[in-house]
Amino acid sequence: MPHIEEALGHLAGAFTVRDIMTPRADLVCATNDIHAGRISHNNPDFDVIPIQQDGALVGYFERKSGKTTKITPTHLIADGTSLLDLVEILEGRQFSFVLSRHTIEGYVHFTAVRLKVEENQLVDVFGEIGFHIDGLKGA
Repeated sequence: MPHIEEALGHLAGAFTVRDIMTPRADLVCATNDIHAGRISHNNPDFDVIPIQQDGALVGYFERKSGKTTKITPTHLIADGTSLLDLVEILEGRQFSFVLSRHTIEGYVHFTAVRLKVEENQLVDVFGEIGFHIDGLKGA
C-alpha cells in the first residue's frame, strides 16, 4: 500500500493554479493609473486592479498603497503551479499573475481557494482526491 507522502505527491500535481485563477477575460482592468484609481474606488472588494494596454497586462494598482507597479517576473507564477505550492507562494505575497504559454492569462489572490470553496467549485476537487486515494489503495 502506498505511503501518505506518495498520495500527497500525486495530489500535489493533480490540482493547479489554472483550476482556481481568475482568467484575464474576467478581470476588471484599467487602461492607466488614473483609470485604475477610479475603478478601485468603485470596486471596494478588489485589492488589485490590473492595468491592460494593447491587450496585455502590464501593471497593477494596489488599493492599500495607492500605487501603480509594473508587472515583473517576481509577480508571476506558472498556470501549472500546484495548489500546495501556491499556498507556500502566497505566504510571501497576497497575489500573483498567472503565466500561460508566455502570456499573462490570469490572476490568483490568496482568497481564491476560500472563495472557490464557498461557491462549491472545489466539491469536484475533493471528489477527485477521493478517486486518487482509492486508486492508490488498489495499486
